Amino acid sequence: FYLDLDYVVLNDLSHYRNMLVQVESQPDQPINTANNVFTFVSGHPYLQAVLADLAKEYDPSCWNCIGIPMKENVKKMYNITMPNDIPTSTDFVIAPMNRFLPVHYPILINTFWPEVGVPFDVWRKLFSNSSAIHFSNSMAQGLAVPDDPQFSAYALLGPRLCPLAYYSSRNF
Repeated sequence: FYLDLDYVVLNDLSHYRNMLVQVESQPDQPINTANNVFTFVSGHPYLQAVLADLAKEYDPSCWNCIGIPMKENVKKMYNITMPNDIPTSTDFVIAPMNRFLPVHYPILINTFWPEVGVPFDVWRKLFSNSSAIHFSNSMAQGLAVPDDPQFSAYALLGPRLCPLAYYSSRNF
């Protein structure tokens, strides 16, 4: 299982197997997968194909380029463009975005670090279908995290679910 280091895990992840996560919020959108969360069993042909392509095409100056081979290999290997077109006989799934990315990245900052306080019921509803939460992207770099759960989703979840990381952030 791979998760970027800026995830907070809410629930057991062991039921996910051979999975990518769709980045778009609607299942009727073409395949666009995240490169910040995935899981595959050892030797899975999809992962082998992605790693072979990455070895050929890796560009250390391109932050998001790793995701391109991931979604392109889905299209190539399975001859599909829509997540719902994956045959049920395939040992591979694309999980809906809200399982790991409850908000689409362009609104992540305004949602997770709002200017107006958010009631706890709103946070609960936002995370109700999520197994883990991805807290960052390139737009959040250098963002100060207030230690107030009404103004920071990370301040709500961090102290309880990853206290060592949350409280040691003062040192960085």
